[in-house]
Amino acid sequence: MGNVDPAILSRIERGDVDVGSFASPSAFRALGERLGVEGIRRLAVAARLAAIGPTTAAAIRRAGLQVAIEAEISTAAGLAAAIATHFSKDSVTGGKHT
Repeated sequence: MGNVDPAILSRIERGDVDVGSFASPSAFRALGERLGVEGIRRLAVAARLAAIGPTTAAAIRRAGLQVAIEAEISTAAGLAAAIATHFSKDSVTGGKHT
C-alpha cells in the first residue's frame, strides 16, 4: 500500500469512512492484507464498497463482500460519478446502506 497517512489509515480501520473505493483488484487485496480479514469485513459493514469496474467488483465479491457501487465507465471519473450518484440517492432514501 505504500506510504499511507497514519491518520487516514486509522479512520479506515475504525470504519470512520462512508465509502471504500477501489481502482483495481490489487488495491483491494493490498488493503485487505493491511487490515486483515476482520478489518476488511468491518469496513464493509461500516461503509459502502465501490469498484471502478467489473474486474475489481468481482475481486471484492470473491472475498464474500457486497459491492454497493460499481462504475459504468471504468475510469476515475466514472468511479467518482458512480459514488456521487449513489450518495445523492442516499440523501433521498435516508442513507440506507445498500
